[in-house]
Amino acid sequence: MAKGVREREFQNLMIQWSLPMGWGYTAGRSLSRETTQTVVVGELRDAIVRLNPEVIDGFDVDTVVEEIIATVNAVDGGLVRANEQVLKLLRGHKEFRGADGVWRALKVIDFEHPTDPTANTLVLSDEVTITVPGKTPRRFDLVYWVNGLPLVVVEVKSPTAKSGWADAAREINDVYATEYPWFFTPNVFSVASDGLKLRFGAASAPLNQWQPFRSTDDDENLSGQADVQRSVELLLKPAAVLDMLGNFVLFSTSGGGADKKYLPRYPQMEAAHLIHERVLSDGQKGLIWHHQGSGKTLLMVFAASLLLADTRTESPTIILLSDRTQLVRQTSGVFTSAMGDAYFHQPATSKKLCSLLADDVRGVISTTVHKFADAGKDLSTRGNIIVLVDEAHRTQSAEEESLAGQMRAALPNAKFFGMTGTPIRNLSTNTFALFGEEADPDRVLHRYSVSRSLQDEATVPVVLDPHPVLFEMNDQALQAEFDQFADEFDLDDPDRENLSRKFGRLTSVFANPERIQTVCQDIVDHYLAGAYRNGLKAQVEVPPLCGRC
Repeated sequence: MAKGVREREFQNLMIQWSLPMGWGYTAGRSLSRETTQTVVVGELRDAIVRLNPEVIDGFDVDTVVEEIIATVNAVDGGLVRANEQVLKLLRGHKEFRGADGVWRALKVIDFEHPTDPTANTLVLSDEVTITVPGKTPRRFDLVYWVNGLPLVVVEVKSPTAKSGWADAAREINDVYATEYPWFFTPNVFSVASDGLKLRFGAASAPLNQWQPFRSTDDDENLSGQADVQRSVELLLKPAAVLDMLGNFVLFSTSGGGADKKYLPRYPQMEAAHLIHERVLSDGQKGLIWHHQGSGKTLLMVFAASLLLADTRTESPTIILLSDRTQLVRQTSGVFTSAMGDAYFHQPATSKKLCSLLADDVRGVISTTVHKFADAGKDLSTRGNIIVLVDEAHRTQSAEEESLAGQMRAALPNAKFFGMTGTPIRNLSTNTFALFGEEADPDRVLHRYSVSRSLQDEATVPVVLDPHPVLFEMNDQALQAEFDQFADEFDLDDPDRENLSRKFGRLTSVFANPERIQTVCQDIVDHYLAGAYRNGLKAQVEVPPLCGRC
């Protein structure tokens, strides 16, 4: 694409911000690759030799490299499915056959030492060209390479141009990933920025799934270029890129719908790591207070994945607890696709749940709190049972006879982490006391506020538009109907007075069919004239008739 001076200046700024984080710079034209190649073959080969010193002598390294390149270039099943297969390879989950006929997993990337130059080769390049015969050559603004593999692609627009980050994202989706999908099979995420805003997302993902990347510790008012620079420093540091690759990219490619790739929001990454750290330090609980709609169910899956992958947790049992079967199914679908069925359990009955826990089953159990009814005491006394509770403000109380109380009696040494957007503190329920550690600020382990959620566009604001509907009643006609009714049933004066108070004018007005018709018509007219025409959603909020309703 044609580039103005300011666009190039911003591109250079991103390079300057990246170099102190450990990236080495090599101009795209100076990379040791043909423009037809996705992989920098020499760097990949060196990394395989370097990272597998104990077993590499038993392999034909060139054959291994050829197999990796073939996997990278295979996109027959679609980009998302191909991306899943390549990322499994990059995580070290693919086995290669050695000269002795034995299959062994080989490291391609060192996740434990992301910036150690003796472990990983980190290269940032600009103006990286890709072309094959019969296709228009394309040029990526920035590419971040790890051991010769393009993990991040960046497209920028000028801060002074009319086009913005969304145009950059569309260019990645509709041009680059469409015409050259094999360049994106190793892609962890892509970045689009116009110098004033930055968003990251999965290549080919809809624009509404491209998100900002910030920190909940930073000033919420950070904006413009300062916000973009901070996002670059947080998102594109090598440790963050490899953390996302190794721990947080999930897929749903098991059939029964469109293939999906899930990338975490930054509060999900922060909270999942805090839960992981709390468990490793033998903490007993933690409260995650994230605004509604910010992805708490997916956060539970990310946290569970971290805990299961860490040998220090000693094969834990992780209970994903919801209060609705719909949420159980949602959690189950994402988790089984991401982690497989081998260690996943979804008991259909209370008896089956109790049997799993009594038999010391490890892995993940997805269930509802209602299945703990009558579970009894000390069903399992292990300390490495971790309960992740969705919508923790509901069905959760400290009373022994409650469902939550029975669950805690059945699992006396378990660790409990509550996810909620609306914690409650009243006489019967105290979410803060039940899940919050005293040492945590305000008893909250991690907080993602309403204001941050709105700023990130993770949720949308709700505008209240009071809309009273005027309706006139004929008092004389109403009284005449009441008198006729009372006469027919021969009511005495005290009965007439009681009935008049209980089912008087207010109830008659609200239950009047003509008024109901008027209100419904007003709702439809108001919605079609406003929210519908502007592409918005709407809900009807009906106030109670009295304080007890």
